[in-house]
Amino acid sequence: MAIGPKLEKFVRRRIGILYNPLLSIFEKYLDFDSIKLRITLRRALQNLSPRIARPVFVQVGSNDGFSNDPFCEWVLASDCRGFFFEPVPSCYLKLVNNYEQRLQPDQIGRLKFINAAVSDKAIRLHFYSVSERAELELGSRVPHWWSQLGSFNREHISRHLDGILDPFIVETPVVTTTLSDFAKNEQLLSLDVLHIDAEGHDFEVLQSIDFDEYKPSIILIEHKHLTFEKKTAVLDRLQSNGYALRIFRSDVLGVLR
Repeated sequence: MAIGPKLEKFVRRRIGILYNPLLSIFEKYLDFDSIKLRITLRRALQNLSPRIARPVFVQVGSNDGFSNDPFCEWVLASDCRGFFFEPVPSCYLKLVNNYEQRLQPDQIGRLKFINAAVSDKAIRLHFYSVSERAELELGSRVPHWWSQLGSFNREHISRHLDGILDPFIVETPVVTTTLSDFAKNEQLLSLDVLHIDAEGHDFEVLQSIDFDEYKPSIILIEHKHLTFEKKTAVLDRLQSNGYALRIFRSDVLGVLR
């Protein structure tokens, strides 16, 4: 929530029952940076349509596919081939169900859902997420985005909401793949649109793609959880590979020149 941490904490602690309703209103009508991002992204996707009949879309860190997701409307309306990575089992099931409910049976086949994670190498790692018990036991004290905090770094979750989520953190072993290995295994000839929302692991995900083989026309990558050094490295890698950048509060949008 971009209204300042002190005000956000006050609302959450003192009038918790209003926290999520006010947050939803803010995100829909008053979060001008996010609104500007969505408008800019929509234009980039519209410009892509005449050039690529059936774009290949890969999303890393899909969560449930629809909560604050900038691509879901485009996925539903376009004829893209979509690949969605979500390592948390409960979020993965919601992701699949959400798209199955919104697409006809003959359309759902163009999408593939992968219960796995992406990193800069293919290894087994521990992934941390928040149990659904948090919402049941904490009620209005947790924001609606609690399930979006999954990360390879346990501290990433602990830093949020004054540590109240600590008792609900669960650890899941996951197998990772690289984007380039995945694209080769799927025999993809191109990767046209890439969305990375990996809660601090975004740099490693970007490193896993070989731009000599796959160069997406559009890349949206979250930077707000990165260190200064990793954020700088992300921007440098995109610019050096020919992307024009628009930097927003939480994300950077790269459009291939």
